[in-house]
Amino acid sequence: MNPVSLLLFITITVLEVAAGLFSIIGAYLYYDQGMKDFAIIGLELSVVSILSLFLGQRIAKDYAGAASLVGYFLLMVFGLYLYSLRA
Repeated sequence: MNPVSLLLFITITVLEVAAGLFSIIGAYLYYDQGMKDFAIIGLELSVVSILSLFLGQRIAKDYAGAASLVGYFLLMVFGLYLYSLRA
């Protein structure tokens, strides 16, 4: 495996795990105490993770794979929009 590919793989993995942890903690805190800070950070990390995956798919010229990520990206951005309405 290429050293750059390994570094990018580790970076994407860390981003996705962090997004999942922040989302789980954020969901608990949102429903328990009404705090939405961790949930927003989880969504933002998810958006960054999807954008990183999207860029990698585009660089690899896997346009079908990149197109399949657009729906997930739009869902996460819509979630951020819904949180901004309740500010």
